[in-house]
This record gives sequence, structure tokens and C-alpha cells, in this order.
Amino acid sequence: MKKTLIAILKIVVPLAVGVYLIWYYYNQMSQEDRDTTIYAIQNADYIWLLLSVAIGFVSHLSRAYRWKYTLEPMGYKPKFWHLYHGVMIGYIVNLTIPRSGEASRAGFLYNSDRVPFTKSFGTIIAERAVDLIMLGIITLITVGMQYSKMDEIQNLIMGYGSENQKDDGGGIGSYILIAVAVIALIGIILILTNQKIRTKIMDLLSGVWEGIRSIFKSKNPGGFILHTFIIWICYLAMFIVAFKALPETTDMPVAGSLAAFIAGTVGLLFIPGGIGAYPALVAIITTFYLFPEHYADAEGSGPHPQAYAIGWLIWLAQTALIVGLGIISLLLGSMIKKKAISNEPIGSDTGESE
Repeated sequence: MKKTLIAILKIVVPLAVGVYLIWYYYNQMSQEDRDTTIYAIQNADYIWLLLSVAIGFVSHLSRAYRWKYTLEPMGYKPKFWHLYHGVMIGYIVNLTIPRSGEASRAGFLYNSDRVPFTKSFGTIIAERAVDLIMLGIITLITVGMQYSKMDEIQNLIMGYGSENQKDDGGGIGSYILIAVAVIALIGIILILTNQKIRTKIMDLLSGVWEGIRSIFKSKNPGGFILHTFIIWICYLAMFIVAFKALPETTDMPVAGSLAAFIAGTVGLLFIPGGIGAYPALVAIITTFYLFPEHYADAEGSGPHPQAYAIGWLIWLAQTALIVGLGIISLLLGSMIKKKAISNEPIGSDTGESE
């Protein structure tokens, strides 16, 4: 009876997570956002949209494969599909609890291959640092391609931020800062007064440092660099291709696509899942490049409706991909975990794996 209940829960819980995410994001939309999304869904060319999603899937595969290059120098060789499921579980967890996906990803790899949490977590932090550098390079290239337009784009984005601040009374940002400060203060006090917590923090920092070093100790640094480029080329390609999905946005210039990509990424960094912010920021840039007369004729009215439509369509496609693949990985990952525990040891500090 207990085994049957556990088996059912392993199927029901991932599906419940997916249903919750769909409900949550739908509930966060205004009626105008819902109408715009419905328009985009009804008028989309799904050949281009499916191509965009397929490219996104390749980026996830490449990210999983890249991960092994940082683990091998430390003596760990997990199976590729274990790495892939860890990546996708991390993505879907990030949609529910911001910035918790990295810990979930490292935790999954411990359960599947007994890779110590601190060490795998360190490699993930190192990957994030590399990705941040790549984002910075793309940003510099984008700014260089259209330096003369940066002031106008910045003013439009700042205007959007000011409008949102007025809508929430301008107090939410202050409350967030106060909350962060209080949490940081409590954390510092705990670290200073509790030896056990200090030890765990030092172990974590040691693992992060070892993860960073593993990039430079890799036996195949060229493979790590190659997959880094594949990941980011796929990110850009899936975004550029998605603009072909609506007839009104099919002529979006590459420079405009890059600017919209950077803006959308900023939305993802500051809002869980990018809900609302991602489509809006993409729409602002899209309007600037494809519908400039809209800002001239309707000052202060926000982005063009078709620009909003493509913003929501891209966001919806990317989020649906992560939710769908994440649910599958949660289902399959629970089976891997069960197999791993019943056949210990799977991995060891000498690098043995299942």
C-alpha cells in the first residue's frame, strides 16, 4: 500500500506542479494581457514557433553536456541524462521559488550519482559566472551596433519602470530592500554566533571555489567553451526565429532582436519567471524598431499591441517548454533517484559512477 501511494505521488506531484504554474501565471495576467496572448496564439505561425522551441531544447541538452566538463576534474562522471534531468528540474523549480533551482539541481545530482552537494553546487555557480560574462559580451556587441539609439531605448524602459512604480504606490521596492537588509543582518548574526553554521558556510565556499577551479582543470576546455557558445547561439537563435511567428513582427532587424533579447533577459532576472516584465520589455524594444510611429502618435500609451503579442508569445513558448520538459524530468528523475538509492554506491570520490 505504501509503495503504491509513493508511486502515485511521484506521478501526481510533478503534474500538480505543472498545473499550479499554469494557474499561477494565468492568474497574474490582466484581462488585456490575456486578450493579447489569445490574439498571439490564434495568429501565430507554429512552424516558426516550433523551430524556436526545438532550438531551445538543443540549448538545454548542450547545457547538460557542458556540466560534465566541470565535474570530471573532481573525479565524477554522472550519466548524461542524469545531468539533463538535473538541469530541467532546476529550471522548473526556479519558476516556483526564485534562484532555488541551482540548489535543486545540485541536490538531484547527489541523489542520482552521489556527487557531493557543495562540489556540484560550486560548478553551477562557476557556470553562472561564465554565462554572465557571455551576457555581458552580447550586451556590449548590441550596444556597439546601435550606440546612437541607446538613449532613446533607455528612456522608454525607464518610462515603463516609472509607470509601474506609480501603479504600486512606489513602496514595493522599498519594502523589498528592507526585507533583504533584515535577512542579511540575521544571516550575519547567525554566522558569527553559530560554529555549525560557520562550518557549513565554509564548506559551501570551498565547494564553490573548487567548482570554479574545475573549469580551468578540465581535460577538455575546448569542449566547455564550444558548448558555452552553442548554448548562447541557441538562446539568440530561438529568440530571433520566434519573431517570424507573427506577420507583423517578421521583419524585426537583428540589431532589434538582440536589444529585445537583452531587455527580456533583464525581466527574467528580476521577476520570477519573467511574468509581465519579460513580454513588456520585449514589446517596448519591438515597438521602437517596428512601430516607431506608435510612440510619436500615442505618447505614454505603452507599446504597440502587436509588439505585446509577440512578447507574450515568446514568453509563453519558452515557459511552456521549461514546464513541459521539467515535468517529464521530475517524473523520470524520481525513478532515477529510487534506482540510485537501491544500488548504492553509485558514485564516489574516486569518480566511480553508475
